[in-house]
Amino acid sequence: MKFIKVIASILLAFIVLWVIVAFFSPKHIGIKETIVIEQSPNSIYNQVNDLRKWKNWSEWNRRDSSMLSHYSTPSIGEKASVRWESKSEGNGSQEIIESIPYEGIRLLVSIEDQNEHFSRWEFNEMEEFKTEV
Repeated sequence: MKFIKVIASILLAFIVLWVIVAFFSPKHIGIKETIVIEQSPNSIYNQVNDLRKWKNWSEWNRRDSSMLSHYSTPSIGEKASVRWESKSEGNGSQEIIESIPYEGIRLLVSIEDQNEHFSRWEFNEMEEFKTEV
């Protein structure tokens, strides 16, 4: 009986510790990655702001070349969207919800069986033909 009480006390301590950590943890988690591209912000913005151009450089399209994509009309700028179907990468969609010419865009990404996620692209010109993305 004493052994069971010790085990129960240890489990209760772990549960209390987990609740305390969860209470003080951030509610939103963000990941930021930057790269410097030797192009003007205008050139990069035009690639990212046109969802049809993503197939030229997107990692997801490289992973599954048979991915089916369905684009809205227009496929450029705010309210533009794409839905995709992929056996290996899963199904989902994304919509441009904000587009500020040559400065950045904001996307709403929905992947099947997951919560919605937001993604943001920013284009900062460092010097002529060098842009931090």
